[in-house]
Amino acid sequence: PSRRLPPRSPERADPRHRIGRQGEDAAARLYRSAGFAVVARNLRTTLGELDLVVRRGSLLAAVEVKTRRGGAPERTVGDEELARRARALAAVARVLAPDVRRLRLRVDVAAVVCRKDGTLEVLVLPGRELPCG
Repeated sequence: PSRRLPPRSPERADPRHRIGRQGEDAAARLYRSAGFAVVARNLRTTLGELDLVVRRGSLLAAVEVKTRRGGAPERTVGDEELARRARALAAVARVLAPDVRRLRLRVDVAAVVCRKDGTLEVLVLPGRELPCG
């Protein structure tokens, strides 16, 4: 009889997943230090995945986290990708923050650079607020 091996974790299969996870962790810490609560991580919707969803008061923000070993990770995020994240956030906003009457939405980019010494540098580029209907 054949024996199935357990699937390899993505982090073991590809070191980029580990670095990406570290970038998401660093971005989440930065948002928490700025008074945000992390509402969801790696939230899969029918319209795409949201790396982080954070909330502070009536503001709900999807955060697209891009982690690279160098350069400017924020340059890899295009307008169409931001538009997809905005649609995904709008679709789940009321479920994630049902208690807020006048919810404000935003899509941010967190650019994380992993330096040669292993430290992570996080730059948050806040997006403009989106219409919430």
